[in-house]
Amino acid sequence: PWSFWPVWEALGRTLLYLLLAWGLWHRIALCRSIALVYCLAAVVLYLVVLGLALGRAPVRFPPSVVIQSLFEVPSCVLLFAYLRSPRAGVVFTRPLLG
Repeated sequence: PWSFWPVWEALGRTLLYLLLAWGLWHRIALCRSIALVYCLAAVVLYLVVLGLALGRAPVRFPPSVVIQSLFEVPSCVLLFAYLRSPRAGVVFTRPLLG
């Protein structure tokens, strides 16, 4: 049987991703800001994880974390570059409520 907290964490993370994706799809400006912060944090975090893993640090990382970072870093870099562009500033003009 699954314990409660890992399932709760997975549901919360999934809900966050779904709400963020919905907000980006509907061009809500607040979701653009949240996505910018998320992408910046993800890139820094996964670059540190990759650096530690490739540098043979005495810390054990599951292979899934290393593989996930190999996919998430490039996608976050591309999304971050787009979300900072002047074109995105024109696209994401809708307020959160209204």
